[in-house]
Amino acid sequence: MVRSEHTWEEVAGWVHQSSPLMSSFSTAWLVVRAIQIFLVQIGMLLLEIGSISPKNTKAMIIKNIGNSSISAICFYLLGYGFSFGENGDDFVGWGGFATKGAMFANATAVGNISYNGASYAHFIYYFCVLNLVPTIVAGSLSERTHVVAYFVVTFFISLFITPVVMHWAWSNKGWASYHSRYLMNTGVLDFAGSCVVHVSGGIMALVGAYVVGPRKGRFAGERSNIRMPRQNVTYAALGAFFLWLDSTPSTWELFKTLTERGSMR
Repeated sequence: MVRSEHTWEEVAGWVHQSSPLMSSFSTAWLVVRAIQIFLVQIGMLLLEIGSISPKNTKAMIIKNIGNSSISAICFYLLGYGFSFGENGDDFVGWGGFATKGAMFANATAVGNISYNGASYAHFIYYFCVLNLVPTIVAGSLSERTHVVAYFVVTFFISLFITPVVMHWAWSNKGWASYHSRYLMNTGVLDFAGSCVVHVSGGIMALVGAYVVGPRKGRFAGERSNIRMPRQNVTYAALGAFFLWLDSTPSTWELFKTLTERGSMR
């Protein structure tokens, strides 16, 4: 196999310059992937209600719906600006709050082609990604926290904590981004949210689970486990398939990125 001397970014730029239709297709694909990622919410909900007591099903549904609602409002007002604001620094972004500013007011560009919609597709996509983080925390706190307390946690995660972490790794100015001058001038190649979403969300979930402790009635002693009633296991299985649905294209995109760009720097 003959290896190209050009990077994937160069090839993508040529495609966008030569075909406005491909630029529109790229935006459409970003929206499609956003919808696919949002389906993870359904998968997480099914997995969670399939693993808890039937009496807590309604509370879990309320938490997941409220989680998406709060995350959407927070990310729209401030979160996106903290993540990808054009006037930010190494730590946090600034600008583009409430989808205002030059990045939304002007025709947006991919390569050298200007067209409408790219910034909004970018916003929708990263909202769906951010929305996963408080959902991970919700699963670890199932049947152990009040709905209002969880909503307060979701507010801070969606408004500031996760957007700042997203800025570090995924914006062009973040201290750990691919373009960073830190970390031996390589930055972090975080693909599919392996660190930004799953590691940060997992750490918060672990801390939350440690703070609130085990579910009431889960343990009779130090080594005595009590089997608690669970919902229909079919829900958990369906949830796993929804999660699998999103992981398949992410795995293929990772494989394609590593092979076409050579390797992780």
